[in-house]
Amino acid sequence: MTAGSRRRRRPRKITLALALALAALALVAGILLGYSARGDSPPGGMLTEDRSVPVVTVTVPAEP
Repeated sequence: MTAGSRRRRRPRKITLALALALAALALVAGILLGYSARGDSPPGGMLTEDRSVPVVTVTVPAEP
């Protein structure tokens, strides 16, 4: 074997527990930000509004 054929195992830069903790923290922060930015509550009830609509009748004379 040559020196270049051996593989060295690099140490992890972040532990699995720390990665999971950071992911859970990001999830909680996202939920809190989404809840706070949801806007105002919807209006209380249905609103009915009456408007007059002009009606136009077109008559065509019958052909003789």
